[in-house]
Amino acid sequence: MGIKESFLAERRVLLAGNGISDAQKISWNDMLSYVQEKLIQKDKSPESEKIEEINNISPTLFFESLCKKSADQNKTEKELRLLVKEYVGDKSNFVHKLWNIYNVILTTNFDNNLVISKANVIENDGDPKEKHLTYENNVQFRRLDFIYDKIQKSIFFIHGYFRNPSTICLGYEQYTENLSKIENFVVQKYSEKNYKNKTENKSVSWIDYFFKENTTIDILGLSLCDEEIDLWWILNYRKKILQRIKNNNINYYDIPVDCIEDNSAKAKRAAKQKILESFGINIVQIEKAKKYNSDFYSLCLKKIKEEIKNTD
Repeated sequence: MGIKESFLAERRVLLAGNGISDAQKISWNDMLSYVQEKLIQKDKSPESEKIEEINNISPTLFFESLCKKSADQNKTEKELRLLVKEYVGDKSNFVHKLWNIYNVILTTNFDNNLVISKANVIENDGDPKEKHLTYENNVQFRRLDFIYDKIQKSIFFIHGYFRNPSTICLGYEQYTENLSKIENFVVQKYSEKNYKNKTENKSVSWIDYFFKENTTIDILGLSLCDEEIDLWWILNYRKKILQRIKNNNINYYDIPVDCIEDNSAKAKRAAKQKILESFGINIVQIEKAKKYNSDFYSLCLKKIKEEIKNTD
């Protein structure tokens, strides 16, 4: 199977934004909250003694407090350290978890945090972080291809890549220029007159995944700001022709609106979800998540993996 054909064979892809970086950050408070919950689950710490608000408590004192509640402090301390190892390891391997699920990732990020360093670029040994992009000056096709775990992977940089500064999309002029190219590409390929959804289509772009049949895009860590007119234009056009596309789904992962404490922020988030739904996007609420932190993204991936397993 050739490179372009393998793109067309993809059925589930990821659209990742800046928020995905939070999944790789390690917060003391989040880590200790995780440890406390695990101790309660293992009956090493009583639920009645759970400390709800730890933001203003010294992490060191909180750690010691967890140990002191146990009858066997030395044993509990060892368990705590293993739980910390588990938590940190989970965050450290997050990018690998992504690539174990997806063969194609679309991203609006400029950095290379989603690129696996110990991988081989197609037909080139070495670090993909040092390689130039394919079609680096073409917004529709700009990507990096590499082999990871003996499987071909591809990452599309929608708004540019920092190693190629001229590709970075910052001002209105470049957004407008990109939008013009995107509009021409979409209309020429997916208008009712020209619409074709066959594997023999030769040019494969990140845009194609928004219109391909039997394809699901999972959106993680992307706020879809008003300024991202290129993405909103695609979503708008997709909604217009959605009835002609069989089983093309977009899932937007979010925390429940009720978990947002600030009323103004809650109202904005509720309105945003309704707008997304009007564009034919499925809102997937992660019930166990209360804020956009590393745990939220871990729960998202867990849900996605379970869904893929159940549909295979």
